[in-house]
Amino acid sequence: MTAHPHWRLKPRNASHIVPANVTWVWDGRIPRGVLSLRVGMPGWGKSTLAYDLSARVTRGQLRRSPANVLIATSEDSLPHTAVPRLMSAAPNSCVE
Repeated sequence: MTAHPHWRLKPRNASHIVPANVTWVWDGRIPRGVLSLRVGMPGWGKSTLAYDLSARVTRGQLRRSPANVLIATSEDSLPHTAVPRLMSAAPNSCVE
């Protein structure tokens, strides 16, 4: 496998990086614009939590205004599992 020709590691010293303020989707738990992972054993409700939080974000319940959400799943079948679970969580708009 060949690396992408434009991808290069850019080592940087942490002392040269200016810390940025965090904007939260869910205060103290989920930062806005940053990948968030839910990790745990099967059956712990990770997917249920993800769909519920996604619906709340689209309805504006975790932020001041509604926002779009991207859900990436490799385990759940979209038509059989992901979309029905999301619909049961009552998002503000339908999945496209």
